[in-house]
Amino acid sequence: MVDSKQIFTAPSDELAEIRRAIESGEGFSSIKHVALYFDVSIATIYNWMNQGVIPKAYKISGRRRFKNSELLQAEALYEKV
Repeated sequence: MVDSKQIFTAPSDELAEIRRAIESGEGFSSIKHVALYFDVSIATIYNWMNQGVIPKAYKISGRRRFKNSELLQAEALYEKV
């Protein structure tokens, strides 16, 4: 299990791939990848879910995944505020 307070870092090429995947609006992303995308901790992602800032994750094969298209919609709404 990953410590929810840990902030992850990724090599720039891995981060670029995560950004491309999320910004494509297709598929799903892990909590870790979403935290890397927004440059926040996993704990912040959980807080955002509980506050309704981002949509709740789907449970797929026992793992939580975010729908990339929903993340983009939430990001667009948040940027307008």
